[in-house]
Amino acid sequence: MSVQIADLPSLAGDRTPIPVNYVRNLVELVHEFGLDTDRLLAHVGLTQAEVYSAEPALRFEQFQRVMAGARDLSGDPAIGLALGRQLTVTAHGLLGYAAISSADLGEALELLERYFRTRTRLCLPRLSLEGRWVRFCLAEPYDLGDIREPYLEVVTAAVSYTHLTLPTTPYV
Repeated sequence: MSVQIADLPSLAGDRTPIPVNYVRNLVELVHEFGLDTDRLLAHVGLTQAEVYSAEPALRFEQFQRVMAGARDLSGDPAIGLALGRQLTVTAHGLLGYAAISSADLGEALELLERYFRTRTRLCLPRLSLEGRWVRFCLAEPYDLGDIREPYLEVVTAAVSYTHLTLPTTPYV
């Protein structure tokens, strides 16, 4: 049985925190594009002080507005890929440090699957071995609305680029 996006629960009104460093990285990427970050933040109802405060997280709706606003302001439909490539492994907190301490890619992916929810619950990594192949996919427990594609691109690009920092031992 396949689940349609329309059948997924909404995050509207959800107070689940999104680590603010991801929004900071997105704002900095917009700045690198030569765009006005104050205009972006004003457009989405945030201030530099909120984005760069000591508070560790923003709500989903704030994250959603910044992601959609950055895509609209930049005109870049692949901004999620750009952000994912820009994120360093350590941008993912303790999970990133655990990943780079892994013996190989397999161990790193297993950690990611097990502890991804310590960073966000917007998607759930799933890992399965199929013969000599490894399948890595992202399950979507919620309707991400207009940021579905850029968000999944961020995660996909970040995972793809993270493997470059790991030992070259094949998945075993």
